[in-house]
Amino acid sequence: MMSINLKLKVLDSFKQLHKARKTVFKGDSYALSEARKKINGEFKKQKHVKDVKEIEELIKYANAVETEIRTCVIQAREVEPGKYRAEITKDTLRLDNVPYKDCPKEWNGVDAKLKEIKPEVDKWICMESFGRRERTAITRLSIGHTNLTSSYLLAGRQPPRCEDCNVPVSVKHILLECPRYGHLRRRIAIPDRLNLCLGESHINLRKTLAFLGTINLLSKI
Repeated sequence: MMSINLKLKVLDSFKQLHKARKTVFKGDSYALSEARKKINGEFKKQKHVKDVKEIEELIKYANAVETEIRTCVIQAREVEPGKYRAEITKDTLRLDNVPYKDCPKEWNGVDAKLKEIKPEVDKWICMESFGRRERTAITRLSIGHTNLTSSYLLAGRQPPRCEDCNVPVSVKHILLECPRYGHLRRRIAIPDRLNLCLGESHINLRKTLAFLGTINLLSKI
């Protein structure tokens, strides 16, 4: 049974979310209504959870969402035709302005997922020959954030792990490393490096998409 203290924490997180909603979306009846429905719906969906650790994780997630709404969501109001004013509050997160600079030609030591795929920072390949869903999948694979590998961040859960290898599921692991799909990689002849699987070659990109389709993961990207 949930302790009184834990119940109070759940109630407090619920109240804080609604307080943030009313502050951030003040004057916007549609946003206020939709946010209220979303908050109430999420709490109602989890009301049957009994495990204390899981409840504590859900409270942490709710508090993180409250902070995100309060500090990062900014409403814009039209003050005259074509002119808008940002509604900055005392809690709005403010970052230092960074002067514009031309995009560098190299990553300069930055630890970025894209660096392994595209060593040079220049214009991306034209993907007009691909459909919208294919272009979306290629982009997500290239930046390393897909529904399959990163949706846990939104759900407030632990990163998914490969059932065969017991390592975090990643684009690289799926395309190059997991032995479960070794025979299919050889059959489709996808390249053995990420910068080739997801690089400039349309042929290799087609092979990569075909491989993901064959293992029934393309729809989860």
